[in-house]
Amino acid sequence: MTLVLSIYSGLTNPITKVIVILVPEEVATLMKKTILILSLLVCWSAALQAGACTSGFLSDYDGAGFSCTYQGITYSDFTYTPAASGGAIAPPDSGVSVTPTTIGGESGFLFTAGWLVGGGQIDDSFITFTASCTPACITDVALQMVGGEGEGGSASIAETANGLSLFADTSDEQPTPLTFSPTGTVDVRKDIGLSGGVSGAAHISAVYNLFSTSITTMTPEPSLAFLCSGFLCLLPVVRRKMRRL
Repeated sequence: MTLVLSIYSGLTNPITKVIVILVPEEVATLMKKTILILSLLVCWSAALQAGACTSGFLSDYDGAGFSCTYQGITYSDFTYTPAASGGAIAPPDSGVSVTPTTIGGESGFLFTAGWLVGGGQIDDSFITFTASCTPACITDVALQMVGGEGEGGSASIAETANGLSLFADTSDEQPTPLTFSPTGTVDVRKDIGLSGGVSGAAHISAVYNLFSTSITTMTPEPSLAFLCSGFLCLLPVVRRKMRRL
């Protein structure tokens, strides 16, 4: 492999002498392979970091450094802290399904699990995450629960978003959404609480968290994974070009 370097004096006066560097064929082959491997690593690393939100479990979402994007909003910093007493069993993160969903003009997540207690039992599960967009576009946060209670039991969700409060229970499963001027970040803190009372029961099976934005038209960006696939298709062309060097 031969590299030819022309030396210039100023911008317009090339010196007639050139430097020719001869690179051994083994080194040239290694350089080619290294460039290809590094290109693939960078490409796939970017794809993993900028993935779209997909259906799965909370255990997929609360891993360190996880983030995903859905309908123009990026979600990150998921945590889940389940706690129970009196013999109740709080669902683990692997037992809470997460489904990106859109209802009307709002988008976000549907969390489903078997939060259930009987008499003398308590379940208190805490979910947190951050929603963000650039430029600032989030204009409201909505909460909805699906559950029931009886014989002195109670089921409710207390939520805060940027310091503002939402509260849902069986008498008001879909409280009025919080609204504000377009903001770029919303920190959500959700406390799912159930008590069976002395001899009652309560359950929550579904929790919706939805967001409205000021985005009027949304053009989805090409998937980086798709772009990487295109890059793989071009590898033969790249190889031929590099052989000519």
